[in-house]
Amino acid sequence: MNTLQKEWKDYEAVAINPKAGDVQRLETQKAYYAGAYTVLSILSEISAGVISEEAAVEVLKGLNQECHDFVADVAKQKVDVAKNIIIARQ
Repeated sequence: MNTLQKEWKDYEAVAINPKAGDVQRLETQKAYYAGAYTVLSILSEISAGVISEEAAVEVLKGLNQECHDFVADVAKQKVDVAKNIIIARQ
């Protein structure tokens, strides 16, 4: 099983520009771990049996959808930025 630190290092290697400064790396790492902590908190609540199994499944489906939506939005923004650059160069 991977650790959060291992996943962070993998993420850092592909997502952060090698020329990024220490402050940007630290702020990105803080955001990464804050997100991980948030997910762990949600999973802890689910595993405590506070909600029904059916409700827990719906929570997990919602988290999954939220992540997919975010990735799709980021991809769309990249396309929009690329289109704007092309238009500006014409």
